[in-house]
Formats: sequence, C-alpha cells, structure tokens
Amino acid sequence: MEGFVVIADINEAAATKTVAEFGAEHTAFEYMDLGNHESIVASMNKILSERKVDILVNCAGVISAKPFRSIDV
Repeated sequence: MEGFVVIADINEAAATKTVAEFGAEHTAFEYMDLGNHESIVASMNKILSERKVDILVNCAGVISAKPFRSIDV
C-alpha cells in the first residue's frame, strides 16, 4: 500500500524541506494559515479537489517562550 502526504503549513521553507526529504512522489506542500479561515477553506478545497483524504492529522501548535496563559490569540 502506498500513501501520499500533504503538508499544509504556513512555513513554506520548512515544509518544502520536508517534502524534499520524503520525496515529491509521495509528498506535497500546500500553504495554509490556521489563523485565517479563508486560507483554511481555500487550502482544503484545493487538496480535496486533487485527491481523496483518508487520514487527517492536525498537529499545529504555538511556539512561544511566554507562559501559555499570557499568549494573546
């Protein structure tokens, strides 16, 4: 069984590096800004128009040196 991974991220440089490491035949990058609803909808529409999604993993996070409760979202 073969799979395909779409890396949806705001950090194009890091995601593109990961695509290169995994191999473009099995991986693609799609820009997605989780802080922008329109970006999410546009990215998901593009992904779903190109392939079937069997598994979705959301591992987005906030990286900050501040205490969690002091982060303004």
